[in-house]
Amino acid sequence: MMIRLFCVLTVLTAMAQQRDLRIEVSPHRKALLIGNNRYPKQALANAVNDATDLDATLRNTGFQTELVLDADLRTMDMAVQRFVQSLKEGDVALFYFSGHGIGAEGENFLLPVSFAAESEADIRYQAYSAARVRDLVKSRNVALSILILDACRSNPFRGTRSGGGGLVGMGGAGAFIAFAADEGKTADDNPNERNGLFTKHLLSEIRRFGVGLESLFTRVRAKVYAESKGRQTPFSYSGLLEDFYFMELPIPVNAASAASAPFVLPPAKTPATNGPAPAANEKRLHSKDGLNYIYIPSGPGMIGCSSPGQCAPNEQAVRPIHIGSGFWIGETEVTRAAYEKVMGSVPALQSAAHLELSAELRSRLPVTDISPVDAQQYCRKVGLYLPTEFQWEFAARAGSEADQPLPIQDYAWLALDASNTVTSLLKTGEVTRLVAQKKPNAWGLFDMIGNAAEFAMATGDSSKIVVRGGSFVQKVDQVKIWRRSMLPDLETTYMDFGFRCAGPNLT
Repeated sequence: MMIRLFCVLTVLTAMAQQRDLRIEVSPHRKALLIGNNRYPKQALANAVNDATDLDATLRNTGFQTELVLDADLRTMDMAVQRFVQSLKEGDVALFYFSGHGIGAEGENFLLPVSFAAESEADIRYQAYSAARVRDLVKSRNVALSILILDACRSNPFRGTRSGGGGLVGMGGAGAFIAFAADEGKTADDNPNERNGLFTKHLLSEIRRFGVGLESLFTRVRAKVYAESKGRQTPFSYSGLLEDFYFMELPIPVNAASAASAPFVLPPAKTPATNGPAPAANEKRLHSKDGLNYIYIPSGPGMIGCSSPGQCAPNEQAVRPIHIGSGFWIGETEVTRAAYEKVMGSVPALQSAAHLELSAELRSRLPVTDISPVDAQQYCRKVGLYLPTEFQWEFAARAGSEADQPLPIQDYAWLALDASNTVTSLLKTGEVTRLVAQKKPNAWGLFDMIGNAAEFAMATGDSSKIVVRGGSFVQKVDQVKIWRRSMLPDLETTYMDFGFRCAGPNLT
């Protein structure tokens, strides 16, 4: 087993004057991530992957991020200065470094790819002080500062007075400190996968709704311990007075009447951009995939099964919600053309009816025969994510309380004959159709019902995926806006399932 000689140190400092960290009222979230692989003498394999993947994950939880890769000392310093200057009082600030690090003279240093010190005495002048980052961020009076050092992978000066290969402690009042492994232990580099063992589970847990920081690291610790068969145990120290949630569950507006209270989807907490906010239902072309996106403003709505007697066990009764922050969502399902542009290839078509179309028309079909993992990767590549169920249904209803838009044939491609099977549909040409051929809903979104069913992140657990909206294989009476099906896994592909992406910003 290959061993990664590093430890992950997380320092989370809560300012004493602001102890209420409920995400629905928390300030803007900003992050700087640096990943260094290309060290001349001791290159790393996964530092860039770890920083890149955490960058995408943080953006999906509402952070505005800057990602810097393979940086020399000057580049690191300039990035830190930009980050610090962007911070305002009340912000949530996160700094992440992945690469080599050294603990020397009671201080932690982050090594740039230009690092060429000949002795421990040179470290202070050729590396970046982690304490300096911490102090600069704290000086901006942020509400919360998070410092994650995925470093101490090895120490070229082992045997000198620094001793060992790890970073030194950076504790203090009001801090949360977490290591990828217990003190003096090593962490598995997990060479057969994209990320180190600890980082793999950290990325997964951050995406879960309703998991506080301390609980998150408890879950990571349990998973790493189990997968490593007890060889690796992440360790943490906590001085937090209030918990922090990367993705908080919607909460009752009135806790005293939680059973009947509407639910609030927390604001995404993205920093204000220059210029006016998007107008309700504004349409913009996203340069990364060439598709149009519609802006859905915050506001009240409803979600859930509104037809008593027809609700499945996993379909909750209808209840009001309030979306706390506006978001962008695809005007159409992701097309084959967009998917090929972003991913480099597209699944082959199966239907003779499809193959008879011109190449230009085939490019306008919704992409199907893809898995939820494929869909998630696409959305991340364009800086977005799969919509949550709340976002999907809020957008699909477009202010309506009806089970489906009427007359349904004006809005949706659905099966014509209840006896049709998928096989017979493929033979007869009753298959997915070009996007945006039916009427849009009241907010300008096409094919939210019918054509291809769509992936969405499950309520309460964004690591699980549900399917919404129904597809062309279903009859009119089978398709409801509130209907949901939980997928058994994330790897299987489906010939009638597609997706659209969502997110707080188009960047």
